[in-house]
Amino acid sequence: MHKNKLDISIISRKSLRIGALVASMALALVLSLPQVPPQLLAQAKLTGARGLRTLWSKPVRPPVCITVTPDGRFTAVLAEDGSLTYYDETGRLLWRQDTDGARAVTLSGDGKILLTYTPLNPVKSQIKFWTSEGRVRWKQKLSNAIWSAAISHDGSTAVIGTGKKRVYIYTLNRGLRYRRRTLPGIPFSMALSPDNQKLIVGMWQESGVGVFTLKGKEIWRSKGSEDLQYTIQMSRNGNYILGMAQPNRPKPEATLGLWKSDGTRLLSKALNLNDVRAAISPTGDIVAVSYRQQIVHGKETMSERKLALYNRSGGKVWDREKGGVFFKPELHAVFSGNQILVSSDNTLYLLDTYGKMSKLKMPATIREVYGAPPSGKAIVYCGDGHIYMLDTSL
Repeated sequence: MHKNKLDISIISRKSLRIGALVASMALALVLSLPQVPPQLLAQAKLTGARGLRTLWSKPVRPPVCITVTPDGRFTAVLAEDGSLTYYDETGRLLWRQDTDGARAVTLSGDGKILLTYTPLNPVKSQIKFWTSEGRVRWKQKLSNAIWSAAISHDGSTAVIGTGKKRVYIYTLNRGLRYRRRTLPGIPFSMALSPDNQKLIVGMWQESGVGVFTLKGKEIWRSKGSEDLQYTIQMSRNGNYILGMAQPNRPKPEATLGLWKSDGTRLLSKALNLNDVRAAISPTGDIVAVSYRQQIVHGKETMSERKLALYNRSGGKVWDREKGGVFFKPELHAVFSGNQILVSSDNTLYLLDTYGKMSKLKMPATIREVYGAPPSGKAIVYCGDGHIYMLDTSL
């Protein structure tokens, strides 16, 4: 944050208006922050941030992608120079290998299989499957640009979607085989069901959310506007699917949808807001949303960020959204027990559904946060060039 030095002798009327605006916004901030019980606040002063603890930290090369397994046991860091680094749950370096310029990495849930690729680049359409020991098990050049990818929890199945509305389905547990299937739309986002029997897809062009068998048979599909791109998440228990539709260009428009795994729609909410992020809880009973909006105070326009919680029927869990001009919560994950992890500037906050909050100030500005909701772990990349493994389950 940059502070401007003002000569009090030349304060203008506009500056006075800004001062009044700042004072009013400060009051709004106090009202918008979660209310922490006095006994919890007193304890926080003595013991530090309750519920947030740093387990380890490591300096890393500037990353383009970081992925952590759901149990927090393994972390993969793909750097700008194309190097792939793999760490265990204690932060010990397991290995580092060159990926020939890949820009994305995804892991199986058990950390035994890694997949590297470059999204949205028809010239660089090569994929590589890696073992947890750092060996290349399989590599292949696909015929089209890669849009999305996912690996099952047990590492037995992987899916890769391309711009030709095709999905490559790999069987990894008995040798290595693959087959191709054609989808109605471009697979913008994909996930596999916990039993590895279903493919959940968020699509573009023939836009919407769909569930298919691994043989390509459609089980159900919810269609949407063709100019929207659908990102999907599945709850950890596999019972609910969260879909968020946004235009393929910056525009204050998003549509939030929640379905049962059988296709029953539970929630549809239009959000005419900017920079919308959404996350579903592991049990699927809570959906958290953060967003940015412009507010006008007199002749001044300022940006604020808010955090809202919804239940499965779309009702608000909190009477009022949290956040504002000064406390700008950016959503990262919803952990077990409906603990919501957000950040603002260089501080992480952990909130519950009652609005209680704990916080942890990081050594530098927070660049990215990657949550592992089932384990309560999260990897934080900061401006000091370090990654930090956090435990939020305490």
